[in-house]
Formats: sequence, structure tokens, C-alpha cells
Amino acid sequence: MELERTPEEEQEHKGFLYPLNIWALSFGGIIGWGAFIMPGTMFLPNAGPIGTITAMVLGALIMLVIGKNFCVMAERFPDNGGIFAFTRKVLGNDHGFLAAWSLGLAYLSLIWANATAFVLIARYLFGDLLQWGFHYQVLGFDVYFGEILITWVILVAYGMLACYGGKVKRHLHTALGIILLFSVVGLFLGIMGNSHHSVFAPAFQPDSFPPMQVFSMLMLAPWMFFGFEAVTHASEDFNFSPQKLYPIVVGAVISGALVYCLLTAIAVLDMPGQYDAWTEYIDELHTHTGLASLPVFQSVHGVLGSGGLVLLGAAVIAALSTSLLGFYRATAYLFHAMALENMLPERFTETGPEGLPQKALLLVIALSLPVPFLGRTAIAWLTDITTISASLAYGYVSLCAFFLAREEGSLQRQGLGLLGAVMSLFFFICPILPNLLLGSSLEQESYLLLSAWSLVGFIYYWYVFKHDTEHRFGISTSMCLIILFLNFFSTSLWLKQRTEAELIMAWEGIDVSYSLLSLNALVQLGLIVIILVLMSDIFTTLKSREHAADVQMLRERSISKAKNSLLANISHDVRIPMQSLESYVQTALELSALCYVCEQPCERKVPKSLGDSLEKVVSLNQYLSFLINDMMLMERMERGQIKMKEHETDIRHTFEVLSHVFGQQMQEKRLYFSVDTSKVTDPQVICDEERLSRVLLNLISNAYEYTEPGGGVMVTLLQNGPGYHLRKTEQGRLAFKTYADYEVHIHDTGKGLSPQELEWINAPFEGEKTALELEEQGRGLHIAKNIIHLMGGQLKVTTEQGSGTEFIVCLTLPLAPK
Repeated sequence: MELERTPEEEQEHKGFLYPLNIWALSFGGIIGWGAFIMPGTMFLPNAGPIGTITAMVLGALIMLVIGKNFCVMAERFPDNGGIFAFTRKVLGNDHGFLAAWSLGLAYLSLIWANATAFVLIARYLFGDLLQWGFHYQVLGFDVYFGEILITWVILVAYGMLACYGGKVKRHLHTALGIILLFSVVGLFLGIMGNSHHSVFAPAFQPDSFPPMQVFSMLMLAPWMFFGFEAVTHASEDFNFSPQKLYPIVVGAVISGALVYCLLTAIAVLDMPGQYDAWTEYIDELHTHTGLASLPVFQSVHGVLGSGGLVLLGAAVIAALSTSLLGFYRATAYLFHAMALENMLPERFTETGPEGLPQKALLLVIALSLPVPFLGRTAIAWLTDITTISASLAYGYVSLCAFFLAREEGSLQRQGLGLLGAVMSLFFFICPILPNLLLGSSLEQESYLLLSAWSLVGFIYYWYVFKHDTEHRFGISTSMCLIILFLNFFSTSLWLKQRTEAELIMAWEGIDVSYSLLSLNALVQLGLIVIILVLMSDIFTTLKSREHAADVQMLRERSISKAKNSLLANISHDVRIPMQSLESYVQTALELSALCYVCEQPCERKVPKSLGDSLEKVVSLNQYLSFLINDMMLMERMERGQIKMKEHETDIRHTFEVLSHVFGQQMQEKRLYFSVDTSKVTDPQVICDEERLSRVLLNLISNAYEYTEPGGGVMVTLLQNGPGYHLRKTEQGRLAFKTYADYEVHIHDTGKGLSPQELEWINAPFEGEKTALELEEQGRGLHIAKNIIHLMGGQLKVTTEQGSGTEFIVCLTLPLAPK
């Protein structure tokens, strides 16, 4: 996992988005064109007013749980990549890709749905005003060039505003969000005070079981509230602490639920005069045209007249505008984050003023321009599967929050993460099961689009995998299985519904081509086979990579062993003349000592400075011996032949020798150097003095190397204890022995360690390292960590870039008998 920003860094990083901006971004994503249309086409026909409002309230509560999960993730990982970034950092790049693909489809389909909604409004209000130019039909929907042109204007205008709007865009977005909320509240109060209808009678749809009505509407919660998570694509730009995000999200979700409930209530507050109950009106809704075919618009116009209709129009424009601006922004930041991870071309990583990824936003506009040619029906089918893609994204963020909470030991947040994941699983499965929910099952074309979406996603994933030079993808098998399940399940349901429809047609006497049934089966088989072939290629490539990695590891290990063996042989040969040199120096020291004690005047008397120099030669010779022993130690470490040689040792003497070894070097580099053992009360311990010296030698050498002239290296030995520890004797019996806990602090004023080096040092000990890993991490640190591990100790480190590093060696050593 990547490190999150510290509170100090957070204080330094002040963005340009205030709490009200974030509320408008979240609330505007929730409310779109569907909030004004669905009460008549989906909510009331299947659940009635009370059933719909109950489902809205329950859905809002569940979204608050999911909202808490992504707010926790935004607090820990402030990244404008949003749910994609959270998933990638916690679950890996494979699942991050699937989360990004899910979010991308949902964001784009809602941009297209809200942009083409302007054409629908024009049809309701102005009839055939825009129906000119070339004309054709797509799936029964008439497409005119005039309407395509207007949709292009809408897409480009809002895209340019999102791309280059700056402060104007932010203020406009916030103002439109406020207008949307207060317009709907004002319309409800105005209609409520002037309507004479029995508002909620009957409370539920009389033709089905009320709890099932509530459950069916509840399973649409991801579709209804989708977009409130768009604030996660702004977490780097907050002008406030991320801890304050959740209350803002709560406010946005409550505002969204309130608007849905009020619009549902408005739809039944008034109706054409020939109807006595909303059920009669809704049942015959298909026979009406214009405003009468839209219950919300009909109710507002019937009670408040043209003035109310103008206010409702302002609310609709505000809803469409906030949705378009919010989803343009969210999609652009999503694409930018994907480009940073090499899932899109590098040019989309470029940013403009305020860090806005303008090239990624222009890509969103370019992807949207061909869509009006498909017609509104195809776009509606795409929007239908938003529930599926949103559920995947919400499930991922809840799982990430759960794993993060488990790592931190927070039971409450684990429960919220698990609850969010379970509810997301329900949201994912229930809508794709045919005939389970009332009126909200997917059309057969939506199943085919879901299958095509999963197939295109997997093809693109395969492309990313094949061009992944860093081997970051292809690690998770479960991600491939999820896509395979989606493809197989959706094509099976599409084939089932398609076959049933054609059999019904044959039963009714309509001529059906049985070759078409076979073709449908071949389409399903082809879609599945393509994914299986790509999966096979991925797994084959992974096997090849594993084999190449094994060969490379064996090669490195062989080279490393050969080098260590050579160094060991050389060091063995060098030790012989060094031992002779040491004996000569010792002889010279003894003669010098005799000369010092001689009281006879002599012209050839040895000066005391010569004796001091000889003593330093002895220390440096011992230092050189340590280095040679390290060469031999590397080979024995690889063969697992290191054994502790414990004996009675004066630990203070060990530190005194090291002060002689490094004193001259530190002085020549103009480093302050001190060794303090004054706080040790029990210096006589039982340990392997040679191995302990090697640990200290390597750590002090590192401090010397990475400290600039004028700095300092301070070595301090501390003792905690003594105390009694229960240990096994050589005969295998338990007995108390007297131990003491020692801490060695080696502090330098150098440049500090990088986060990668710090992560490696704090990681659990791993004995085997390749030659490349040893080169990157430092053989000295690896030797020190290995020896400390063998001595039953622990290596800790505190560091700050530019302010130095402190290594702390914690050892528990038995005290020598007094």
C-alpha cells in the first residue's frame, strides 16, 4: 500500500473546492433526467408512492454505509483516481482495472443519457421542431439529424465548460445544485397546499405483495444514487480536511433521497380530471402524449400552471447541467488516473490549470460525439446496466475499506465494510436475475450489451496485460473469473429470453426462422470462446514469465555464489599476511611499551605518538578483518551455515574498539562522533561478540557514508533491566535466567531513507535475497538484519527525508555470572 499524506502535509496542501462545492458535486451526480421521468414509468407502476418512498429511505441508508466506506478510503488515500485508485492500491492492478472499467461505463452512459434528454424535452415541449434533416430508425426510435446536431452542441458546450470553465464552472455548478434542491422543495409545497386529491391512496401498487414492491425498488438504489461517489475524484483538491467529507456526503445523499421522494409525491398530487386515483392514470399513461404522459410535469402544470412549469424546467435544466458537469469531471479524472498507470496513452496524464486533466476531458467529449447516432433506445439499455457496474464499484470500495479496517484492527469499520460489500453483492445479482424484481428486470438487449461490455473490457485488459513491461497485471485470477461469469451469465440469459420470445411468436403462428435460433446460440458461444482464448493466452504468458523469472533467479544465484566463493577464497588468502602484520605490530607495541617504562635517557627513545599510531593501526587492522569476515559471511549465509559463538563479553569494550576504528575516519570527514556507554550497569553479557561487532560496524559505516561533512554520528548504548526470563536449559527443562534488555541507538544527521528503503527494513525478515535485491538494499544492511534475526533481536528505524536516520537495535542478552 502507498503511504497517505500526514496531517502536516495535509495542512500544507490546500485545494480550491469548498464543502458547498463538494456537496453540489455529489448531489448533482445523484439527480438527473430519470428523477423526473421514473416516477411515472418505473416507481409508481411497481411500488406505489409509499413503497417507492420507503425504498428511497432504505436505499439512502445503505448508500450512507457505502459512502462511509469510500470516505474512509479518501481520508487514507487522497487521490483523484477515486474508487479506481483505492482498489488498485489495496487489491492490486487487476481489480483496479475492473473497477475503472465499471465506473467508466457508468459515467459515460449517464453523460450520454443526460445529453440526449434535452432532445426528449424538446419533443415533449416543442413537438417536431428539431425533427429535420436525414432520418432513420434504431430499435424503433426515430433519429433525426436536427436532434443529433443539438445533442452535439450540448455535449461540446458542457464539455468545454467543464474543461475551461475554471471558477465560473465551480460557482455555476454549486448554484445549480442549490436551485435544483429548492425548486423541487418549493414545487412540492406549492402543489401540496393547492391540491385536493387524496395524496397516497392507495399507498402501494394493488396488484402485488408490498414488501416485494419495496425490495424491487430498493435493488435500484445504485442506479438512483449513482454519482454521489464522484467526490472521490476531487479528494486532492479539498480546501478542508478529508475527515469532514462524510458529513458532506450525508447531506448530499439525504438531499438526493428527499428530491426523489418529493418528485414521487408530486406525481400523485394531481392528475387529469377524468381519473379518480393515480392507479387509473398510471395504467393508461401510455395512451397520453405531451405533458400528460409525464406525471410530474402534468401535476405541476395542473396545479401551478405555466409559472410552476417554468420552475420545474429550471429544476430539470439544473439537474441535467450538474450531472453533465459532474460526470465529465469524474470521467476525466478517472481516465487521467488510468493513464498514470499505463492503462491509457501517456498523453492523457497531462494536466492544465488547477491540475485538471484537460486532454482526458477532450477524450471524453470525443467518445461521446458518435453516440447520438445510436438513438435514445440503445442509450437507455446502456443506462439499464448502470446498476450492475455501480454495484461492482461499490463492492470494491467496501471490500477495500474492510481490508483496511482489518489491518488497523477497527471492528466497527470492518462491519461497515462487510455490510457494504454484502449489499453491493445483492445489488449486483438481483437485477440480472430475470423475473425476480417487479418491473426492473433487464431487457434482453441489455443482457447482450452487458455481455459485450464484459467482452470489450476483457479484450482491452488483455491488450494492457500484453504491453505491461513491469508485470503488474495478470496476478489476480478472481478478476478474470468475474468477467467470465458476467459474460457467460449475461449471454445465457439473453439467449434464454431470445429463444422464449421466438417460441412464443411461433406458438402465435408467426413464421420464425429456426436458423436464427442456431445463430443466437453461435453468438453466445463465440462471445464465451473469445474470452476463454484470451484467458488461455494470459495464463500461457504468465507461465512463460514465471519460467523466465526462475531462470533469471537461478542465474543470479549462481553468479552470486561464484562471486561470494571467489571473495571467500581471496579473503582466506589475505587473512594470512594480515595476521602476520598484526603480530609484527603487536611486537612493535610491546617494544614501544618497554621503551616508555625505561627511565634511562636515550637518543633513540620511541615517542609516545608513535605508540598511539600503532594502536590505531591495530584498530584499523581489526576493521579490515571485519570486512574480510563479511566476505566469507555472505557465502555462509547463503548456505545457512551461520551459528552463534556465544561467550562472556564486556559489551562496553566492544563499543570502545569501534570508537577507535571510526574515530580517525570521522575526524577526517569533519563529522562529530560520539560513543556513549555510560548508562550501562551490567556490561558483562553472554553473546557472540564478533557478530555483534559486525552489526555495529555495518550500521555505523552506513551512517558515516550517508552523512555530509559538518554533520554527526552518535552511538548510544542503553540498558533496561536486568530481569528474569523463562528459558529452556540444555537438558530441555524450563528455568529462569537473568537477562537484560539492551538498545543500541545509532543516530546520524544524513539525508534520511526513502519510503521504499524504510518499508523493506520494517518488513518481516526474509533470509533469501537475489544478487539484484542485495545490490539495491545494501549487503551491509542485509548482513546486519540477518545477524540481528539470529540473535533474537529486532531492528527498528526512524527517519525523515533531509533530517537524518536513527537505527535502533533491540537485544535481550543473558548476563554473565558475577
